[in-house]
Amino acid sequence: SGAGRLHHSLRMPHRRIRRTARRAASAALLVVPSLAAAQSADERLQVHGYASLGYGVADRTPVIGIPTDGGTSDYRAAALQVRYALRPQSDVVIQVANRRFGSSALTADNDVVLDWAFFQHKFAAGTTVRAGRVPLVRGIYNETRVVGTLLPFFRAPYNFYTESFTNLDGVAVSHTLDARGFAVEGTAFGGGFDYNVGVPNSATGAYDALRTRGEQALGAQVWLTTPIPGLRLGANAMRFRLNERITTAQDARPTATLVLGSLDGTWGRLTVRSEIERQHMRALTYDSWYAQAGLQLHERLSLWGQTEQTDVDNTFLLAPGRTFDLSYPYARDHAASANVTLSPNLVLRLEGHRASGFWFDRVVAPFGATLAPAPAARTSYGLASLSVSF
Repeated sequence: SGAGRLHHSLRMPHRRIRRTARRAASAALLVVPSLAAAQSADERLQVHGYASLGYGVADRTPVIGIPTDGGTSDYRAAALQVRYALRPQSDVVIQVANRRFGSSALTADNDVVLDWAFFQHKFAAGTTVRAGRVPLVRGIYNETRVVGTLLPFFRAPYNFYTESFTNLDGVAVSHTLDARGFAVEGTAFGGGFDYNVGVPNSATGAYDALRTRGEQALGAQVWLTTPIPGLRLGANAMRFRLNERITTAQDARPTATLVLGSLDGTWGRLTVRSEIERQHMRALTYDSWYAQAGLQLHERLSLWGQTEQTDVDNTFLLAPGRTFDLSYPYARDHAASANVTLSPNLVLRLEGHRASGFWFDRVVAPFGATLAPAPAARTSYGLASLSVSF
């Protein structure tokens, strides 16, 4: 009938609409996972970085690349880090760095270096494994030694952390556990690392860079978070073999040991940190410690004081079968800094140092022609720096 044909004609558009809706829903089911996957890929990728730019000036003796004949603005530390999550518990991390410390021979060749390149997996039981070129665990500051927005000074204490031990080509395994108010984080590691040290050049009167490797390294670090709020204690021990000897009195490829203890405490506006270490290889013992104290006067202003001390016990080879032992105050550095936090990721810093010893960029022998101890050199130097991170 006419009514039936009208009813049928009215039903046809609804059927087409339902079919179209089903097709659209099916297409959406195919498209949404693709969009989700694209979004997930973006979320898996993280890019971070930091940069510190400084101006330094010294008065009597050049030190850490800072000259006495006018200041230097060729002072910077920067890095770019890319982190990609393969899975929720697995990451790949790559970091490239650029460091220039004025005329210092220890950093002159470090234009762009591969800082880190490692795979990391976190297990549900609290264990983390890193493999590749990984950050070398060593004390409070080793992983952030030049990240200016996290430090009270331009760099971590110089003679304590040195220009060595920055990373490890190998494997590090960490585990964290809680027990009766204590939190314990332990890390065991093995592999090899770059070892850079200044050696005197008698021809030029300046320090040159000896760049070698520490191999067959085995070590461990433990951090203990105590029941005392804000206080944690750490210990580190490592054994390794150098590819080259540092002094003529050493055997070829000397074996070295390093032991270290750390204290890190924060109570309200007050922060106190201190570390002590001994590095020993045949004919050379390197004892170093430092202490820091910081006071947060305002949310944007903090004041810090630091003292650093290093002593060396060295055996010199004067002639075949004739050696000479000498212990001397290798480095003394007393410093103060003011940190102005312009924003959470932007810090302006002014610091001043008074230093003495035998660690400067110009060779100062610790003994004279008669083998009597020689007086230490002295200098004062300052750094103004601006640090940013993202």
